[in-house]
Amino acid sequence: MKKKIEVIALALFSTGCASSHLEFTDSSNLTINKHPLQISDENTMAEFPMNEDYLSPNYTGGYDLNFITKANFNKQYAAYHLIKDCINDIPLKGKQINFILADKVIVCSLDKEYRNWKPNYTFDSKGVACIEIEDEWKTDQTLQPGKCWRNLIILGTKKRILCVDRVKLKGRYYAIVYVMQAEKKEYSFATLYHWNITQPELLPNTASSLAVFADITKKIIIVNQ
Repeated sequence: MKKKIEVIALALFSTGCASSHLEFTDSSNLTINKHPLQISDENTMAEFPMNEDYLSPNYTGGYDLNFITKANFNKQYAAYHLIKDCINDIPLKGKQINFILADKVIVCSLDKEYRNWKPNYTFDSKGVACIEIEDEWKTDQTLQPGKCWRNLIILGTKKRILCVDRVKLKGRYYAIVYVMQAEKKEYSFATLYHWNITQPELLPNTASSLAVFADITKKIIIVNQ
């Protein structure tokens, strides 16, 4: 039986790597408004309100290149290798990257909702959430506007958690990926998490970040209704 909950629950999911080839959508259709921070896709009419501190150099380890699209995704971007690795850890083959905010958020277009990838839990624009039980998930159900399917990919050896929110906006499917990366010597820039976010005893702190991400996703859902 599905159990309704009012808080964000943490669940584990592990997966292998997908193809290393990254595809981007046409960035010429994107516009950015900084106050308040919102990215608009003039082609699909989808809107993505975000937290303004995602553009702050203080928040992203001091580097200035924080709004990443097809036009500027290259090795001059400090989080280039991190983002490539994160994308390859997401088991959604038909994905195209719309844009990246700093090293924190990746927004992708999807060709379908990928029903066979059971979400760890779902929630709606009002914040009501349901844990999805493995035996009760029906692959014939569809992702409805106003709802989010959330998966957590927890990669202990990489000290990383990827929070993947699938939503339907303006008749199209998207994955909003929130990157949680703890400090690791492979990355030369500062990260937000100075503790190992994958340690079980630290899950309450991790849950607080997941609740913030849920608030952003809910805003995105609401503005596109």
